[in-house]
Amino acid sequence: MCARDTGHTPHEVYPWSILRAAFSRIGFPHERGAKKMVRVLVTVEPKMYREAIALALHRVRPDSEVMLAPEDVLDGKVGNFVPHVLVRNDADREIPEGQLGSVVCRMEVLYTDGMTARVTVGESSYTIEDASMEDLLALVDEAEDLVSGYG
Repeated sequence: MCARDTGHTPHEVYPWSILRAAFSRIGFPHERGAKKMVRVLVTVEPKMYREAIALALHRVRPDSEVMLAPEDVLDGKVGNFVPHVLVRNDADREIPEGQLGSVVCRMEVLYTDGMTARVTVGESSYTIEDASMEDLLALVDEAEDLVSGYG
């Protein structure tokens, strides 16, 4: 079935994946009600990890937007997305701060014997041993409070 048969307008194809709660919207909505919509950029390798994180976030926080992209293809392509949360590998290369000035929370996955993660919120940073999806969800909630002016 093609787009014209369903009545939907085809969207531009991007070199990365975007999961959205509101599939009917075009563009990137930046607010929902009194709180701002949180946008999460996931660049974790391998791709299967990115997809699993995005799926889990989408199921539990359907009002959040999640963009998946390997860091090596970002090169300014996240400008319109304006992410609040960045989930990445700790060994990934530096991302120019101009590209991610909107990020208020970061989680860097430290691949060791477990799934340790370094979390940065503003100027503070801490480590979580054996990080879980609950830890990431708490970070998304914290980002929502920060961008909405409640934190």
